Amino acid sequence: ELVKRQNQQFDGLGNTIKSVRNQLVAAFGISELKEHIEKIFELTATWQKYTAALTVSLVSQKKASDALNMLQKYADVTNFTLDELADTFTKFANRGMVLGTENMVRLGDVANALQKPFKDLGEAILDINNTERWNELGIKAKTNGDKVSLTFKGVTLEVDRTEQGVLRAITAFGALNGVQGQTALQAQQLGGQY
Repeated sequence: ELVKRQNQQFDGLGNTIKSVRNQLVAAFGISELKEHIEKIFELTATWQKYTAALTVSLVSQKKASDALNMLQKYADVTNFTLDELADTFTKFANRGMVLGTENMVRLGDVANALQKPFKDLGEAILDINNTERWNELGIKAKTNGDKVSLTFKGVTLEVDRTEQGVLRAITAFGALNGVQGQTALQAQQLGGQY
């Protein structure tokens, strides 16, 4: 009796799946359905790629999952893609710097104030000794021994010439009047929504 009921439930589930498939084919047509399925596979593959990379970087699948969820939530309300954010986050994590939501928001605001991709700002932080890169971004950088002075929007901060020191400076720039909130403004624009 139990086996018979389970078989009926599986048959019912199978019929439901076939019905949904037929409705999707009717609504979207075969080529559109194929595109949607390919997009789902692409997104799943990207998610799995970053889960694997972050599990190694963060030494925990739970931490990797939490980080990806945070990045997805941030990507959903910004003009940045999950791929761009996860790639940058992974580069920082591989160097022992785990960025939190506040770091991401502040870096995003600076990137948008500069009208530069998020990943370019992240790469510049990780390549602090390349002052030419900073000048190309629009932030004046001057090194002096184990210190670096960064100037942005008329504010100069001198920090240790380390990735952590520069990250602190860029995070502080993200709180400046006229910089803070730039990502939210960009996300409201047509280009930030698509």
